Amino acid sequence: MQFRFDFERALESVAVLLKSAPARRMNYMRLLKLLYIAEREILAERAHPLTGDSVLAMERGPVLSRTYSLILGGDSKDSSKWKEFINKDHYDVVLLNDPGTSHLTKAILFKLAEVTERYQDKDEWDMVEESHLLPEWRRVFPEGSKSAFPMRWEDALIAQGKQTLVSEVENDERASAIFDDLLQRDPS
Repeated sequence: MQFRFDFERALESVAVLLKSAPARRMNYMRLLKLLYIAEREILAERAHPLTGDSVLAMERGPVLSRTYSLILGGDSKDSSKWKEFINKDHYDVVLLNDPGTSHLTKAILFKLAEVTERYQDKDEWDMVEESHLLPEWRRVFPEGSKSAFPMRWEDALIAQGKQTLVSEVENDERASAIFDDLLQRDPS
């Protein structure tokens, strides 16, 4: 199950999370864990991804790979636009300007708020521990490893008891890709 990365949704979702934080800044590891949890839950609830980002199992838990690269300042076609809104300051991510929420649905905004509230008392290390409890991370990450391993979104659905959604999500993603190709749209 491979999705197409939606840069606008990733940018706006990160901004929503940062707007909920004091001084519009948050430790980047905490932010990445909140975003991953929102992504996996939206996929299970709505059968559509939030950002469509691919996910890696890393030593400190699951990480949305392109979003992580953007936070770290990785060079991509989207990095200059990202830097207009988001900046990394040591271990924090800071919201410079608000990109708005025009690419996010009410359900997504609700999920981001709900995840933020659920974990409001957890710092970045607590969030690492929370993410280490996720079955899909435990399935692919060998104890004691320092490497990164690809994770499958199918496993996140299965871990949430939504294995029946796997084929529906795959079919919907194929149909969306065909539609975007016909209209020559690039979601990333």
